[in-house]
Amino acid sequence: ATSAMGHGLALAGPIVLASLVTNVGLAVMNRAAPAVNVFSISLPAVLILGGIVMLATSGTLFAGITDVARRAVAVFG
Repeated sequence: ATSAMGHGLALAGPIVLASLVTNVGLAVMNRAAPAVNVFSISLPAVLILGGIVMLATSGTLFAGITDVARRAVAVFG
């Protein structure tokens, strides 16, 4: 179970980190300019940035998934 959790965190880490940085940036923007409706901007911004990060890290993501799949086949196969 520990190995699966570690692999899951390693694969999801870049997207979670990008989402956290985006949300912190939006919170700072909301603090600096309260008149701006950050809520209407936040969902598309987080989704677009998450998609960009996913595309940028897709090579590593697929390599990690392939490695985990090969290990699972070796264990069960």
